[in-house]
Amino acid sequence: MNSVEAMDLIDEDHLTGSEDDDDDDNPSSPGSAYDDGNLINVAMENEVTAQLVAAGVVGVAAAAAITSSKKKKRPHSFETNPSIRKRQQNRLLRKLRQTIFEYATRVGQQAVVLVATPGKPNNIFKVFGAKPLEDVLKNLRPNVMDKLDEALAAQAPPRVQDDPSLFELPPLIIDGIP
Repeated sequence: MNSVEAMDLIDEDHLTGSEDDDDDDNPSSPGSAYDDGNLINVAMENEVTAQLVAAGVVGVAAAAAITSSKKKKRPHSFETNPSIRKRQQNRLLRKLRQTIFEYATRVGQQAVVLVATPGKPNNIFKVFGAKPLEDVLKNLRPNVMDKLDEALAAQAPPRVQDDPSLFELPPLIIDGIP
């Protein structure tokens, strides 16, 4: 299947939406600069998206999502400053909460966000989203935290035998991050 056949499939299946859609006036990501007609051509330039386009209608949709997503000038990186990291955490959790509630309202599916930080004296376990699923996960907290601790312990590097002739300083841990 080439890109022309893929575009024909999209036109035949009427996946473009109705003409009186409320969302047609507002782009999904303001400031993104892509041309709908050029989308498949851009997708065909990338090896992965070209394979997706060849897979059919679902692949075309996936390739369109990949090529139309806004590329960042600077990729995200871990913040080492604890106060800035906490501020980013709060801001991103607020955005996630809003997005999950919007998703549950618009789509009508059960969706939650689970944030867990094991290893601290008071394990952090936050769940928010659709109420029935949120309650189920809150009731499963001990099981989830135990399984998470086991999975993290399995991935941890093995302990190195200590040399008794050497002095070792305790590890520096700031806000749970070594």
